[in-house]
Amino acid sequence: MNNPCNQSKLLSMYLDGELSQVQSDALKAHLDVCPECQRTLATLRENDTLIRNMPAPEPSTDFDRTFWKKVDALEERSRGPWLQHLFRGWRPVWAGAMAGLAVAVMIYFKSTGPMTPEEVFIAEHMEFLEEYDLIGQLEMLEHLEAVNAMKELT
Repeated sequence: MNNPCNQSKLLSMYLDGELSQVQSDALKAHLDVCPECQRTLATLRENDTLIRNMPAPEPSTDFDRTFWKKVDALEERSRGPWLQHLFRGWRPVWAGAMAGLAVAVMIYFKSTGPMTPEEVFIAEHMEFLEEYDLIGQLEMLEHLEAVNAMKELT
């Protein structure tokens, strides 16, 4: 297939019927006088016949599963980290939402005021209090003063 002729590149297109009528006629005239192109065209025709007569390959029984697994892996690789995909194109929206959330948190903590000593104690000993099921009985802590007053009366 090492045909030095400049027409050899058109032979495959000629064989596939991809040339215009003018190009096809010019190549036919060239083939009448060029034995190298005639041999190359004959080889291309033989190869084409061999390929067309090959039996179609049968896929394996798990072809579908394997194929879609590879497709999913390629999509996952091209998608990249989900956060990066989530932020792409939405950065101004997310930035505005985060700024709004930060302002809301600051306003909330500003309006609630400082924590009472009891709240600080509960926050510091949360794990201990959960173990003794005291967190579930916080309503009683709201009325702690009344409970202490009742104890003093008895």
